[in-house]
Amino acid sequence: MHLKPDEGTLTIDKAEGPAGKEASAGVAVTPAKGFHMSVDYPISLKLEAPAGVKLTKADFSSGKGEKGDADTFGEKGLAFTVKATADKAGEYTINGVFKFGVCDDQSCHPKRQPITIPVHAK
Repeated sequence: MHLKPDEGTLTIDKAEGPAGKEASAGVAVTPAKGFHMSVDYPISLKLEAPAGVKLTKADFSSGKGEKGDADTFGEKGLAFTVKATADKAGEYTINGVFKFGVCDDQSCHPKRQPITIPVHAK
């Protein structure tokens, strides 16, 4: 149920910034040629922060025709912004599960993609 390279691209940015300050990371899906995002599928991004990191929001939702928490929401792509604050300098990893759907002309393909978001606090 992972996104295949011929279906599209999953991009995960690094959240980088000073310790004690909020840093942002983007999580985005761009469908490949011949595919589109399913805007009717229930979309969710559920995150778990490690010790020493606080998330502004841990559960994101979108889909069923609604933009919800998404920054970008449409057949051409989907994106969320994750905001995290690390208590002190160091390297951290936010783990999560991203659920979404991509479709071609014949069918839709639900995805359940484990993700990791790197956090670098200076």
